[in-house]
Amino acid sequence: ISYAIGKAEPVAVDVHTFATGTHSDEKLAEAVRRVFSLKPSDIIGQLGLRRPIYNLTSCYGHFGSALFPWEQVSEQHVEALRGELEQHD
Repeated sequence: ISYAIGKAEPVAVDVHTFATGTHSDEKLAEAVRRVFSLKPSDIIGQLGLRRPIYNLTSCYGHFGSALFPWEQVSEQHVEALRGELEQHD
């Protein structure tokens, strides 16, 4: 996801499955744009980024720990992505 200063919406959304996906990277990127609000303020709210939990990331990093909201999979988002991909296939 790429942003430009002063713009609320991203200027680019890229998905790279390295040929492991069942849909093209372009279709996945389009579905991501339609399903998720990618405004920085919405991302901050959805992931709780204003909560001071980041000292926890200093020991083992910020990926792979179920403690962090960005590692949680929302079944609602999964179903919405599936629906978008089926609808635009």
